[in-house]
Amino acid sequence: MPAFDDKTGRHYGRLVVLGLFSHNPTNWLCRCDCGETVVRLGRSLAKGATKSCGCLNRGMNTTHGKSKTATWRIWVGMRSRCRSRGRYGRRGIGVDDPRWNEYPPFLADMGERPPGAHLHRVKNDRGYSKANCVWLAPSQHMKFHATSRLDRQPRYMT
Repeated sequence: MPAFDDKTGRHYGRLVVLGLFSHNPTNWLCRCDCGETVVRLGRSLAKGATKSCGCLNRGMNTTHGKSKTATWRIWVGMRSRCRSRGRYGRRGIGVDDPRWNEYPPFLADMGERPPGAHLHRVKNDRGYSKANCVWLAPSQHMKFHATSRLDRQPRYMT
């Protein structure tokens, strides 16, 4: 059996080990650079799987704070439709502006969604870009909506 490896005082990412917390499994009491005190598995520290109290992940995942807005959900839906092999993917409709693969440029170009508005492509055979997209009120959007899905041929209301 290997000798006990005392990790007290060692640094692992943002964590410094304060001392042994428990045996079997070996847990260590650590203090993070942010000031939080946490208990972490010794093997996770040694493998590099644990680098902070969780503040490192929280900081990396916070980019714009808009993920619960209607505009965000529309952007996610737009990208999902373009990536699927459904009607959009088969027709070659995608996100034409590569900047729009990230949310902040999409938001900067289109602005927040007006209440109840839909994202509309002006030219139906072209992809999503600032030049081809507008926000439309539901009454305007329905004029362009396919009325039949049975024949797979888009029919538009006039």
